[in-house]
Amino acid sequence: MTSRSFSGSPLHLARRLYAASIVRKSCEELGLEPFELTSGARHDGMQLAERCPIGIIFVCSKHGLSHNPNEYSTKEDCTTGAGVLYSTLLKLANGAWLLSGIAPLP
Repeated sequence: MTSRSFSGSPLHLARRLYAASIVRKSCEELGLEPFELTSGARHDGMQLAERCPIGIIFVCSKHGLSHNPNEYSTKEDCTTGAGVLYSTLLKLANGAWLLSGIAPLP
């Protein structure tokens, strides 16, 4: 088994993502309790973080496994995650970020 590690500064998504409150609102409208968590998923967004606001919508995975051959998420959990993404994208496309009071990155 090969083990890899990465050391570097974490990406602070909540500060970089002007849509954070929009994602939260999407969750709430779908009857979900939104929360923030610290994740090692830095590599998933680090290529874009300096170019545009980013965020990650996590989907439940059996036993919490991620990036692992045994990773498994139910169709229901994937559907829920897709619903949050869809709702968030609709809000952004309709200008919701303008009402958030936080300007997009230059």
